[in-house]
Amino acid sequence: MSIVEQLNRLYREIPGCLAVVFGDMQTKTVLRSVAKDILCQEDHDRLLEAAAFWLNPSAENPPGQPAGSAPPTQVLLQGRKSTRVFTRLFPETSDVLCILAVAETPLAELHRCLHVMVTADD
Repeated sequence: MSIVEQLNRLYREIPGCLAVVFGDMQTKTVLRSVAKDILCQEDHDRLLEAAAFWLNPSAENPPGQPAGSAPPTQVLLQGRKSTRVFTRLFPETSDVLCILAVAETPLAELHRCLHVMVTADD
């Protein structure tokens, strides 16, 4: 299954999904995205910037990450209006998957959909 097909599948299967963005954190480049029409390119760019902040190591670690620890491979941020999930697809790369969904999205279903994509062999 191609990356485009996988992104479309996530977008369809995650309840309340607003956007699925695949990008490169190092270059901060959105490579592919699927989203509601209300979201623009700048919204996709902001998701990628947030992913880079939370998943990339820096001199000053993000809040909640102990100094000197390995960077996380996944971060979930749940707010009053939305849920954002950032998942590094491979530990040694800067490829990232960003998901924006409504706050009421069932987290178990979101994680199930992600797990299916990340562990897929094809």
